[in-house]
Amino acid sequence: MEYLILRMPVYYPENPAQATTEERKAVYDALVSIKKAGKGGLKIRFDALWYSRHEPSGPELTTCNIYFSLPLEKDAAIILP
Repeated sequence: MEYLILRMPVYYPENPAQATTEERKAVYDALVSIKKAGKGGLKIRFDALWYSRHEPSGPELTTCNIYFSLPLEKDAAIILP
């Protein structure tokens, strides 16, 4: 698989126990910076949703989505070396 799909859960303003739009934007901006620089990393918690199918040779991963776990870590938008 050449890429992963990253998703952030929908924002509900009435739920105070989630990341703010500013925090979410900071993570997005950090991901854009990493892509532009071609290096770096982020420290995040995530949940994966994956699908597979059974082939004669064994299970084969067909799709994998990564969802950011919310609330985000305090330093989630800090780009690591």
